[in-house]
Amino acid sequence: MISTYFLKSMLKNKNIWGWGLFFMLFWIFMGAFVFGTNFPDQKIYFQYDASIWFGLLGLISTSTMATSVAYSIYYGNSSLAYGFRFTTLKPSRYISSFAISTSIIGGMLSGFMLLFTFLLFSYRSGFLLTPTFPYMSIIIGFASGAFMFLLASIIIVIVNNYLGLRNVSFASFIPMILTYLFGFTQINTSLPPFIVYGSPFTDISDLLIWSYYGREIPVNLSGSLQNGGQINLVVQVIMLVLWIILLSILSFMLIRKIKPKSIEEGRQV
Repeated sequence: MISTYFLKSMLKNKNIWGWGLFFMLFWIFMGAFVFGTNFPDQKIYFQYDASIWFGLLGLISTSTMATSVAYSIYYGNSSLAYGFRFTTLKPSRYISSFAISTSIIGGMLSGFMLLFTFLLFSYRSGFLLTPTFPYMSIIIGFASGAFMFLLASIIIVIVNNYLGLRNVSFASFIPMILTYLFGFTQINTSLPPFIVYGSPFTDISDLLIWSYYGREIPVNLSGSLQNGGQINLVVQVIMLVLWIILLSILSFMLIRKIKPKSIEEGRQV
């Protein structure tokens, strides 16, 4: 199956594991031991702090796949264009197979983030900060992996077909840039509710936070646990599913029209 080939290739991709796992371990360490908090010395507050870092880094780690996905489509644009036209390979099969493989990797990365967050924050706090719904963390990681793939595929096909491959280097990092932008902004400032619910990045982050914390989380993550409204997680689940469906449709429509381009164009200044 194509998905098996994609999965094996991604498992051997050093960039995914280097930036998606080992670089995230650095940030988990920083969150546990360097960046201080004003929370009282109680287990519930340490659990909340650990869950925020898990949500942020779980989101960012899956975005590292997007760069590898983007370059896979970039290097294979001619093969895909001719393959869809002259072979039995269908755009829907290609997209679904790649989405399955990236969702599995997303679940694996989420599992690693869960484990190391638990170990480091528990050691730092002196409390056993066990994640409340670890299985939900993996499921959300699956969804995050699929979303990142669909977003990356749409961006790179648009660049390939309409903007020119000279922009491919920047375009491949757009999903990661957006995750850093929304992720760090959410934990440091108060975002308006329409962004908290409408952005798929905040939806993924908040759902990951909830899966670790196990309780209702405030709309304003940088504020107090007791003050302000609580996030409606059902709405966020619905919004994330709608985003994945929408991106799936757009990805199917765009990938079937991918144009063969010389990859040398992407290496020109």
